[in-house]
Amino acid sequence: MNIVFKQITFGSPEYDKEIALRTKILREPLGLTYTGQQLAEEISEQHFGAYSGDKLIACLLLKQIDPETVQMRQVAVAAEHQKRGVGKMLAVYAESIARENKYSKMILHAREVVSEFYLKLGYETVGATYLEVGIPHITMEKMLTD
Repeated sequence: MNIVFKQITFGSPEYDKEIALRTKILREPLGLTYTGQQLAEEISEQHFGAYSGDKLIACLLLKQIDPETVQMRQVAVAAEHQKRGVGKMLAVYAESIARENKYSKMILHAREVVSEFYLKLGYETVGATYLEVGIPHITMEKMLTD
């Protein structure tokens, strides 16, 4: 499968497709939707998508925490493309973008059920499990310096 990674512009038609994918994968299973306020706050974040042809099959956001730290968030992979390496490729791509932008640490709030995925990518758990959007999460981090 030929996958291309691209930045998605906030407010664009591609952003609308990103919201649709994130809603289907991350929100609908929990009976949740995004609020206008939540989406408006994403204007300062970097949005990235993985495309197969012209179809968005995965996405994630990078949010600056401080000059050295960036947070990977809202990682979503279309159901038919899960467990095929797409999420891993997109996460590695996001790490390379973070390095290019001189960040030295990536953090994330992983759903506990997918924490093993991030452990395999070299992330470490930080602290105890907590509830976020009603389900167990764990904070994870990875140093991006070589």
